[in-house]
Amino acid sequence: MALTIRIGDRAIAAQSGILIATGIIHRRWTLLCSTIQS
Repeated sequence: MALTIRIGDRAIAAQSGILIATGIIHRRWTLLCSTIQS
């Protein structure tokens, strides 16, 4: 039982980490595009 909970926590942490990473990449990309256009 504890093992499944641990796996679930790891999956949630990985998902949130991916979301944070994509958010940072998206922000950097929009900044890059705005600087190129201006």
